[in-house]
Amino acid sequence: MKPPNSNLASLLDVFSRELETELARGHLDDVSISWNPAPDTERTAKPDAEASAELIWWFWSLSIEEDCRLLAGASPETWQELFGLSDTSEYEIRERCIERLSPAVLRTTQSRFGSEVESTEPERADSPAADWTSVVFSVKKGDAPEMPIRIAVSHALELALGIPEEEPELEPPAEPETADLNSAGILLHVEMPVSISLGRSKLRMKELLHLTHGSIVELNQELGDEVEIRVNNCVIGYGEVVSVDGNYAVRILRMAPARKVNELRGALPGRVA
Repeated sequence: MKPPNSNLASLLDVFSRELETELARGHLDDVSISWNPAPDTERTAKPDAEASAELIWWFWSLSIEEDCRLLAGASPETWQELFGLSDTSEYEIRERCIERLSPAVLRTTQSRFGSEVESTEPERADSPAADWTSVVFSVKKGDAPEMPIRIAVSHALELALGIPEEEPELEPPAEPETADLNSAGILLHVEMPVSISLGRSKLRMKELLHLTHGSIVELNQELGDEVEIRVNNCVIGYGEVVSVDGNYAVRILRMAPARKVNELRGALPGRVA
Protein backbone atom coordinates (compact mmCIF):
# COMPACT_ATOMS: atom_id res chain seq x y z
CA MET A 1 0.00 0.00 0.00
CA LYS A 2 1.31 3.43 -0.95
CA PRO A 3 2.05 6.22 1.58
CA PRO A 4 -0.24 9.29 1.76
CA ASN A 5 0.46 12.53 -0.05
CA SER A 6 0.58 15.81 1.87
CA ASN A 7 -3.15 16.59 1.46
CA LEU A 8 -4.19 13.19 2.78
CA ALA A 9 -1.59 13.33 5.54
CA SER A 10 -3.15 16.58 6.73
CA LEU A 11 -6.59 14.95 6.84
CA LEU A 12 -5.19 11.96 8.77
CA ASP A 13 -3.65 14.32 11.31
CA VAL A 14 -7.10 15.78 11.96
CA PHE A 15 -8.66 12.33 12.13
CA SER A 16 -6.11 11.12 14.69
CA ARG A 17 -6.87 14.12 16.93
CA GLU A 18 -10.63 13.69 16.60
CA LEU A 19 -10.39 9.95 17.29
CA GLU A 20 -8.16 10.61 20.27
CA THR A 21 -10.81 12.94 21.67
CA GLU A 22 -13.60 10.39 21.19
CA LEU A 23 -11.68 7.48 22.70
CA ALA A 24 -10.67 9.57 25.72
CA ARG A 25 -14.31 10.31 26.66
CA GLY A 26 -15.24 8.58 29.90
CA HIS A 27 -11.78 7.07 30.46
CA LEU A 28 -9.48 7.88 33.33
CA ASP A 29 -6.40 6.72 31.42
CA ASP A 30 -4.68 9.05 29.00
CA VAL A 31 -5.27 8.23 25.35
CA SER A 32 -2.78 9.13 22.63
CA ILE A 33 -2.69 8.30 18.94
CA SER A 34 0.18 8.45 16.49
CA TRP A 35 0.27 7.26 12.93
CA ASN A 36 2.73 6.26 10.27
CA PRO A 37 2.57 4.91 6.73
CA ALA A 38 2.32 1.13 6.77
CA PRO A 39 5.85 -0.02 5.89
CA ASP A 40 6.54 -3.70 5.41
CA THR A 41 8.81 -3.77 8.48
CA GLU A 42 5.81 -3.02 10.73
CA ARG A 43 3.56 -5.68 9.25
CA THR A 44 3.33 -9.32 10.19
CA ALA A 45 5.54 -11.89 8.55
CA LYS A 46 2.52 -13.15 6.61
CA PRO A 47 1.73 -11.81 3.14
CA ASP A 48 -0.07 -8.48 3.42
CA ALA A 49 -3.29 -9.73 1.83
CA GLU A 50 -3.46 -12.64 4.29
CA ALA A 51 -2.67 -10.44 7.32
CA SER A 52 -5.22 -7.84 6.24
CA ALA A 53 -7.90 -10.51 5.76
CA GLU A 54 -7.65 -11.41 9.45
CA LEU A 55 -8.75 -7.89 10.42
CA ILE A 56 -12.35 -6.82 10.86
CA TRP A 57 -12.91 -3.90 8.50
CA TRP A 58 -15.60 -1.21 8.60
CA PHE A 59 -16.23 1.52 6.07
CA TRP A 60 -17.98 4.89 6.11
CA SER A 61 -19.43 6.32 2.87
CA LEU A 62 -19.06 10.07 2.58
CA SER A 63 -21.38 12.38 0.63
CA ILE A 64 -18.51 14.19 -1.08
CA GLU A 65 -18.46 12.28 -4.34
CA GLU A 66 -19.36 8.77 -5.42
CA ASP A 67 -17.26 6.00 -3.83
CA CYS A 68 -15.63 8.31 -1.28
CA ARG A 69 -14.94 5.92 1.59
CA LEU A 70 -12.85 5.73 4.73
CA LEU A 71 -12.08 2.30 6.17
CA ALA A 72 -10.87 1.18 9.57
CA GLY A 73 -9.60 -2.32 10.29
CA ALA A 74 -8.27 -4.05 13.39
CA SER A 75 -8.04 -7.53 14.83
CA PRO A 76 -10.98 -8.77 16.94
CA GLU A 77 -8.78 -8.53 20.02
CA THR A 78 -7.84 -4.92 19.26
CA TRP A 79 -11.48 -3.91 18.78
CA GLN A 80 -12.36 -5.62 22.04
CA GLU A 81 -9.56 -3.93 23.98
CA LEU A 82 -10.12 -0.58 22.29
CA PHE A 83 -13.78 -0.37 23.30
CA GLY A 84 -13.59 -2.42 26.50
CA LEU A 85 -15.99 -5.08 25.17
CA SER A 86 -16.84 -8.31 26.92
CA ASP A 87 -16.92 -10.22 23.62
CA THR A 88 -15.84 -9.78 20.01
CA SER A 89 -19.20 -10.01 18.27
CA GLU A 90 -19.47 -7.85 15.15
CA TYR A 91 -22.69 -6.34 16.49
CA GLU A 92 -20.93 -4.99 19.61
CA ILE A 93 -17.99 -3.73 17.59
CA ARG A 94 -20.28 -1.95 15.12
CA GLU A 95 -22.24 -0.27 17.92
CA ARG A 96 -19.04 1.09 19.45
CA CYS A 97 -17.82 2.22 16.04
CA ILE A 98 -21.06 4.17 15.63
CA GLU A 99 -20.60 5.69 19.07
CA ARG A 100 -16.88 6.52 18.97
CA LEU A 101 -15.52 6.40 15.41
CA SER A 102 -18.45 7.83 13.46
CA PRO A 103 -18.36 11.29 15.14
CA ALA A 104 -14.60 11.48 14.52
CA VAL A 105 -15.05 10.51 10.85
CA LEU A 106 -17.79 13.11 10.35
CA ARG A 107 -15.96 15.99 12.03
CA THR A 108 -12.77 15.18 10.16
CA THR A 109 -14.38 15.24 6.71
CA GLN A 110 -16.44 18.33 7.52
CA SER A 111 -13.28 20.16 8.56
CA ARG A 112 -11.98 19.67 5.02
CA PHE A 113 -15.12 19.67 2.84
CA GLY A 114 -17.62 21.75 4.83
CA SER A 115 -20.45 21.18 7.27
CA GLU A 116 -22.85 19.92 4.57
CA VAL A 117 -20.90 16.65 4.25
CA GLU A 118 -22.62 13.59 5.70
CA SER A 119 -21.44 10.06 6.42
CA THR A 120 -23.28 6.77 6.68
CA GLU A 121 -23.17 4.45 9.65
CA PRO A 122 -20.28 1.96 9.49
CA GLU A 123 -20.79 -1.15 7.39
CA ARG A 124 -18.78 -4.35 7.28
CA ALA A 125 -16.16 -4.26 4.54
CA ASP A 126 -13.68 -6.51 2.82
CA SER A 127 -9.99 -5.71 2.91
CA PRO A 128 -9.11 -2.60 0.85
CA ALA A 129 -7.36 -3.04 -2.47
CA ALA A 130 -3.59 -3.31 -2.27
CA ASP A 131 -3.11 -0.02 -4.16
CA TRP A 132 -5.29 2.03 -1.79
CA THR A 133 -3.50 4.41 0.53
CA SER A 134 -3.26 2.97 4.03
CA VAL A 135 -1.66 3.95 7.33
CA VAL A 136 -1.41 2.47 10.81
CA PHE A 137 -2.87 4.33 13.77
CA SER A 138 -1.17 3.34 17.04
CA VAL A 139 -3.56 3.84 19.97
CA LYS A 140 -2.13 3.87 23.47
CA LYS A 141 -4.19 3.94 26.66
CA GLY A 142 -2.23 4.67 29.80
CA ASP A 143 0.48 2.05 30.36
CA ALA A 144 -1.20 -0.59 28.18
CA PRO A 145 0.57 -1.80 25.01
CA GLU A 146 -0.14 0.08 21.79
CA MET A 147 -3.10 -1.11 19.72
CA PRO A 148 -2.73 -0.87 15.92
CA ILE A 149 -5.67 0.17 13.71
CA ARG A 150 -5.38 0.25 9.93
CA ILE A 151 -6.94 3.29 8.23
CA ALA A 152 -7.43 3.23 4.45
CA VAL A 153 -9.05 5.65 1.99
CA SER A 154 -10.57 5.04 -1.41
CA HIS A 155 -9.21 6.49 -4.62
CA ALA A 156 -12.26 8.74 -4.92
CA LEU A 157 -11.67 10.30 -1.50
CA GLU A 158 -7.99 10.84 -2.23
CA LEU A 159 -8.83 12.54 -5.55
CA ALA A 160 -11.45 14.71 -3.83
CA LEU A 161 -8.72 15.96 -1.49
CA GLY A 162 -6.70 17.02 -4.52
CA ILE A 163 -3.27 16.04 -5.70
CA PRO A 164 -0.69 18.45 -4.29
CA GLU A 165 1.48 20.23 -6.81
CA GLU A 166 5.13 19.34 -6.76
CA GLU A 167 7.34 21.98 -5.27
CA PRO A 168 9.38 23.59 -8.07
CA GLU A 169 13.08 23.04 -7.82
CA LEU A 170 14.80 26.24 -6.87
CA GLU A 171 17.52 27.26 -9.28
CA PRO A 172 20.86 28.04 -7.65
CA PRO A 173 21.57 31.75 -7.41
CA ALA A 174 23.42 33.15 -10.38
CA GLU A 175 27.12 33.60 -9.93
CA PRO A 176 28.13 37.25 -9.65
CA GLU A 177 29.78 38.77 -12.69
CA THR A 178 33.51 38.33 -12.59
CA ALA A 179 34.05 41.61 -14.42
CA ASP A 180 35.69 44.51 -12.62
CA LEU A 181 32.95 45.87 -10.34
CA ASN A 182 34.79 49.20 -10.21
CA SER A 183 34.27 49.67 -13.94
CA ALA A 184 31.98 52.45 -15.15
CA GLY A 185 30.22 49.72 -17.16
CA ILE A 186 27.91 49.02 -14.22
CA LEU A 187 26.37 52.48 -14.83
CA LEU A 188 25.69 51.97 -18.53
CA HIS A 189 22.06 50.94 -17.92
CA VAL A 190 21.27 53.74 -15.47
CA GLU A 191 18.52 56.01 -16.80
CA MET A 192 19.26 59.74 -16.75
CA PRO A 193 16.89 62.68 -17.37
CA VAL A 194 17.59 64.58 -20.60
CA SER A 195 16.17 68.10 -21.01
CA ILE A 196 16.40 70.84 -23.63
CA SER A 197 16.84 74.44 -22.53
CA LEU A 198 15.49 77.04 -24.98
CA GLY A 199 16.64 79.93 -22.82
CA ARG A 200 16.23 81.54 -19.44
CA SER A 201 14.55 84.52 -17.88
CA LYS A 202 14.66 86.24 -14.50
CA LEU A 203 11.48 87.64 -12.98
CA ARG A 204 10.80 89.47 -9.78
CA MET A 205 8.30 87.89 -7.44
CA LYS A 206 5.72 90.60 -8.14
CA GLU A 207 6.12 90.01 -11.89
CA LEU A 208 5.74 86.28 -11.37
CA LEU A 209 2.53 86.78 -9.40
CA HIS A 210 1.07 88.86 -12.23
CA LEU A 211 1.45 86.06 -14.79
CA THR A 212 -1.91 84.96 -16.16
CA HIS A 213 -3.26 82.94 -19.06
CA GLY A 214 -1.84 84.46 -22.26
CA SER A 215 1.12 86.21 -20.60
CA ILE A 216 4.40 86.13 -22.55
CA VAL A 217 7.75 85.44 -20.87
CA GLU A 218 10.77 86.63 -22.88
CA LEU A 219 13.85 84.39 -22.95
CA ASN A 220 17.46 85.49 -23.25
CA GLN A 221 18.00 83.74 -26.62
CA GLU A 222 17.31 84.60 -30.25
CA LEU A 223 15.11 82.37 -32.40
CA GLY A 224 18.11 81.01 -34.29
CA ASP A 225 20.33 80.47 -31.26
CA GLU A 226 21.47 77.00 -30.28
CA VAL A 227 19.61 75.26 -27.50
CA GLU A 228 21.32 73.57 -24.54
CA ILE A 229 21.13 69.79 -24.14
CA ARG A 230 21.22 68.95 -20.44
CA VAL A 231 21.69 65.65 -18.59
CA ASN A 232 21.20 65.66 -14.86
CA ASN A 233 20.99 69.47 -15.16
CA CYS A 234 24.48 69.65 -16.66
CA VAL A 235 25.10 70.90 -20.24
CA ILE A 236 26.60 68.16 -22.42
CA GLY A 237 26.00 69.67 -25.89
CA TYR A 238 24.23 72.19 -28.11
CA GLY A 239 21.78 71.72 -30.95
CA GLU A 240 18.98 73.15 -33.02
CA VAL A 241 15.24 72.48 -32.85
CA VAL A 242 13.89 70.49 -35.81
CA SER A 243 10.66 68.69 -36.68
CA VAL A 244 10.55 64.89 -37.10
CA ASP A 245 7.27 63.27 -38.13
CA GLY A 246 5.33 66.14 -36.61
CA ASN A 247 7.23 66.01 -33.31
CA TYR A 248 9.82 68.44 -31.97
CA ALA A 249 13.38 67.10 -31.86
CA VAL A 250 16.90 68.44 -31.43
CA ARG A 251 19.77 67.92 -33.83
CA ILE A 252 23.09 67.88 -31.97
CA LEU A 253 25.46 70.40 -33.49
CA ARG A 254 28.38 70.14 -31.09
CA MET A 255 29.24 68.60 -27.74
CA ALA A 256 30.09 70.70 -24.72
CA PRO A 257 33.74 71.43 -23.90
CA ALA A 258 35.55 69.03 -21.60
CA ARG A 259 34.99 71.40 -18.69
CA LYS A 260 31.23 70.84 -18.91
CA VAL A 261 31.67 67.04 -19.19
CA ASN A 262 33.67 67.05 -15.99
CA GLU A 263 30.83 68.90 -14.29
CA LEU A 264 28.49 66.14 -15.43
CA ARG A 265 30.76 63.45 -14.03
CA GLY A 266 30.98 65.29 -10.79
CA ALA A 267 27.18 65.11 -10.47
CA LEU A 268 27.15 61.30 -10.77
CA PRO A 269 27.34 58.98 -7.74
CA GLY A 270 30.77 58.11 -6.42
CA ARG A 271 32.69 55.18 -7.83
CA VAL A 272 31.65 51.75 -6.56
CA ALA A 273 34.25 50.27 -4.23
